[in-house]
Amino acid sequence: MNRQRIIIRCLLAMAVLIALAIIWQSTAGKSRTYPLQAGVTIGLGMQGLHATNVPHGVYTVYLDTVGTVVPARFSGKTDLKLRAPALEVRFLDEKGGEVERISALVYVYFKIDKAERVLWQKGGKDEIAIWYASEQAGSWERCPTFLVNEPGGDGTVGRLACLASGSGFYALEREVVERPSHTAGPTPTATPTTIPVFTPTPTFLYPPPS
Repeated sequence: MNRQRIIIRCLLAMAVLIALAIIWQSTAGKSRTYPLQAGVTIGLGMQGLHATNVPHGVYTVYLDTVGTVVPARFSGKTDLKLRAPALEVRFLDEKGGEVERISALVYVYFKIDKAERVLWQKGGKDEIAIWYASEQAGSWERCPTFLVNEPGGDGTVGRLACLASGSGFYALEREVVERPSHTAGPTPTATPTTIPVFTPTPTFLYPPPS
């Protein structure tokens, strides 16, 4: 009987641990407000934020992933193709108010795989880059993007990062430029010409080649 009780207790304890692990996994990577300190890196799945120093008046930062469907108010530019869920960033002051613009060494980054690394090597930020949309502007603008050659243990081969401009949405996107198609025109037909009997001697501006 004592042995059976011990086994039952062990099974119950394992069930509790499994349930806690499932709850932790379901909440991991979701939105949260973090204290912002110099030298801290905050990862949220395949994207995140690194602060070399703290912007003036900023105490915390709110991070959230919003999927691969950008907010409707920023979806006017239709030639952008998201490569990862967009990252919502809100810089907050001591009272929780939003700081719209910042001036500090705070970087937003996205981990990239081999395919995205190839795109970067092919054309740099003209091929794939981080884009930023603020509540004030209401439209997407390209964020100065650079490569951090830092392979990870999760199959990634580096990061693309850019200096954060302020609160808003950041997305790793590929700009698709539609180039005009060149249709072949009708094949020109040769028109017979009459060769003159007399051909004038050509005049050279410089001494003719020997």
